[in-house]
Amino acid sequence: MSSSPLLLPHLHNSFCSLLLPSLRSRQSLRYNWSTGYKSFVALQMSLLTFAVYIGSSIYSAGIAGPNPDSITKHFNVSETTALVGLTVFIIGYGIGPMVWAPLSEFPQIGRLPVCEYLRLISDIQLIRE
Repeated sequence: MSSSPLLLPHLHNSFCSLLLPSLRSRQSLRYNWSTGYKSFVALQMSLLTFAVYIGSSIYSAGIAGPNPDSITKHFNVSETTALVGLTVFIIGYGIGPMVWAPLSEFPQIGRLPVCEYLRLISDIQLIRE
């Protein structure tokens, strides 16, 4: 049996060789990144965090009001019904990390499969639209 940290070692090897071919090289270690690249990655993470938080505030600003493009007027629904989208977003934002973060800490599973699974679910939802 392989000493792979994943439950499916054959998938781990194919994913690593396909998606991250230089995973084990010394250049890919974050400690060896240049200051410019570290700054670039930090900026990307900051913008991603900003986008998540602004996503809920943009939605809540368009729920009601005198604006003819508000959700309540556009779909002819009550304000309570219009709040369902924001409610689901907040519940998912709160409960998601409580479920997925501990799961990624198991040594048998690791972070890579959890991230790949969540990305697959996200891609499927985007394709459906």
